[in-house]
Amino acid sequence: MDKCKLNDTKGQTVEIDSSKETTEVDKSDVCCKKNEKWHKQKIVSGLGMVLKQLKGEDEVSVEEEESDLTEVEEKELDTKEDDCKDEQEIIKEIVDERPGLVKALKAFDQLGYVFEMDVGERWPETPSIRTAAVYWKSKNAVKKSRQLNLSRKSQKSWSLKYDASGNAVKPSALEKVKTLICVPAENVSSEEFGSAEEVELAGNDSLDEFFTPDEDEEDVEVVENEQFFDVKSSPKTRKPKHGSKLARHPPSPVPEELSSLPHISKYWAQRYRLFSKYDEGVRLDAESWYSVTPEKIAEHIAERCRCDLIVDGFCGVGGNAIQFAFTCERVIAIDIDQTKIELARHNARVYGVEDRIEFIVGNFFQVLPTLQPDVVFLSPPWGGPEYLGQEVFDLQLMGGMMDGYTVFKTAKKVTENIAYFVPRNTNVDQLASLAGPGGKVEVEQNLLNRKMKTLTAYYGDLVGQEEEEEEFRT
Repeated sequence: MDKCKLNDTKGQTVEIDSSKETTEVDKSDVCCKKNEKWHKQKIVSGLGMVLKQLKGEDEVSVEEEESDLTEVEEKELDTKEDDCKDEQEIIKEIVDERPGLVKALKAFDQLGYVFEMDVGERWPETPSIRTAAVYWKSKNAVKKSRQLNLSRKSQKSWSLKYDASGNAVKPSALEKVKTLICVPAENVSSEEFGSAEEVELAGNDSLDEFFTPDEDEEDVEVVENEQFFDVKSSPKTRKPKHGSKLARHPPSPVPEELSSLPHISKYWAQRYRLFSKYDEGVRLDAESWYSVTPEKIAEHIAERCRCDLIVDGFCGVGGNAIQFAFTCERVIAIDIDQTKIELARHNARVYGVEDRIEFIVGNFFQVLPTLQPDVVFLSPPWGGPEYLGQEVFDLQLMGGMMDGYTVFKTAKKVTENIAYFVPRNTNVDQLASLAGPGGKVEVEQNLLNRKMKTLTAYYGDLVGQEEEEEEFRT
C-alpha cells in the first residue's frame, strides 16, 4: 500500500492511500515518518497546495504528484542550464571579440578610474573598443592605489550621499570605525598572537636562567665582602627625526560677509590650498570657492603644458591662468563672466603676473577659433558640487551646463595639444574616445594630501611629455 504522510503547522496529519482510492485526515499528535520525497514535495508544491487539492478533489494519486514534481524540476533545471549557457556564451563572446578587455577593466577599477562602456555616449568619430592590453610601468601601482584607497570599491563605501532636501550626508565616525574594526574572530590566527600555553612555556624558560631560593646553597659560590654597584642602563636607540613640519595657520572664524555661503566653513579652512597668497588680497566669488583649481595641482598642470602660447578657455578667477604665466611665454584667459575676469586680473596682480596674461571677456566657442595657440586648457563648469554624488560623471552632458564634446571639438580645430580638466569620477571610456582612431590619451590622477581630487586628460604632444622631461634631466 502506497502512502504519503504530511504534517501541517497545527499538528494535523494528512494520509493519502492510493490503493483504496480514499483520503483520511488524522488529527492526532502522533509523529509520522517522512517519505523520501517529502523535501521535494515541500519545496515545489507546499502543504497548502496539497490541502487545497484534498478539499476540491475526491481522488488524489501520489504517482501523478510525483510525475508533476519531476516535470517542474526538469523545467527548472533546464531554465538554469539555459541561463548558465547564456552567461557563458556572453562572456566567451566578450573574450573572443575583445581579448584583454576584461583584464583592462579590472586594472582600471584597481587603480581608481571609472571606466564604463555602457554609460554615456562615445565620441561619434571613434568606434567601439575591439581589443585591450595592460602594460605595467610600475610593479607597485596597484599596491600604492590600495594604500591611498583609490580603488572603486573603497570609493563606493566612502562616497558622499545626499538626502531628499539635497544636503550632503556623511557617514558618522562610529560607522567608519565599525567598518575598520568589525573583523570576525575566526579570521584571527593563533600564530599571530601566540596561545596561553606558549606564553606560559616562555615564562618557564626565562626562569631557568636565574637562581631561585629553592636551589641548594652548595652549588652557589660564596663571596665575602661582596659589593654591588649601579650600572648605567643601555642607551636607547633614538628614532631619526623627520623634516620640520610645515607651519600651520591658526584657525580663524569665517568672515561675516562669507557666512551666508553654503558649506563655506569647509572651503574657508582650505583657502591656502586654493591660493597660498590668500592673505595678500586674493578675491573669490561664491562659485569660485568650490570650482577653482587648488594651487599645487595648477602648478603641476602648468609644468606639463609648458609652451609659448596657451589659452585657458574657462579661466574663472585665474587659478590656472596665474600658474600658466610662470611656465608659458604668453597666456590668454577667456571667460564669459565680466566679474570673474575682473577678479582674475586682480589675483594675477597679487601674484605679479598680470602683464603676462591677456584677459578676454567673451564666448569661448566664438573667441577660440580666432586664435592660434600651442596648447588649449579646458576646465568648463561641472554643474556644482552635486557631481560628487554621481557614480559616473558623463563627459558629454557636463552636469547639464554644456556639451563636453562640443567644447573639445572647438579646441581641436585650432590645436591637437589639449589638456582636459575633469572630475575624478569622469568616465574614462569617453575620455579615451576623444583621442580618435589611432590616437593617444594620457589620463592623470591629481592627488592632494593623499586624496584624489580630479583627473587631467592630455592629448597630442602633451602625452608622455613628463617622462621625456625626466629623461632629459637625468
